Amino acid sequence: MLLSDAIARHRHVWCFGCSFTSWQWPTWADLLRKKYGNVTNLGKSGAGNVYIFTKIMEKYTQGHITEDDLVMVCWTGHYRLDMKFKGEWRTGGNLLTQDVYSMDFVKKYCDPQYFLERDLYLVHAVNQIFKGRIINFSMADVDRLDQYNNTYVPLDKPDKLQKTLDTFFPSFYKVLWNNDFNTIKLRDDYHPTETEHATYLEKVFEEKI
Repeated sequence: MLLSDAIARHRHVWCFGCSFTSWQWPTWADLLRKKYGNVTNLGKSGAGNVYIFTKIMEKYTQGHITEDDLVMVCWTGHYRLDMKFKGEWRTGGNLLTQDVYSMDFVKKYCDPQYFLERDLYLVHAVNQIFKGRIINFSMADVDRLDQYNNTYVPLDKPDKLQKTLDTFFPSFYKVLWNNDFNTIKLRDDYHPTETEHATYLEKVFEEKI
């Protein structure tokens, strides 16, 4: 798709996601903001899809996102548990590698199939609200359990949820690294570089930065 055409048709662009959207150097959202100006980046490092959904709904219900706006969401892995405590969000990232919850808690209470179903229903809800003016893509495939290994969770209700998965453009992992973490495992930092963010925009959305 030509992202430039979609941006031109809308008053403002709202960008949501995890550290693949907001990091120590410019990401896809920052590059779009630099080029077009009318872009807001609301990504948060370590954020899961519950946090992302909540921030989208917060801006929508407060009237900030209007019918003239475009929403771009870089959803993250499903195996994350966001919690808000006394006004502060705890966003520790993937449950297999985070340090917020004990592994005993994760093993006892965190069911990957439930988390995947939960997140796809959240995506479905956002698609219904912003029909025709939302662009979904992701850090890695949403059904990928471990961001460092090719471990996936099967859909428990594929007849209901596959259509939601079909609304996603290819992930960063797929486009940049062919879903092979070995490509980048020797790096000091596993996030896409600024150049890789630009490459992703060009390959997926024909957007030249």
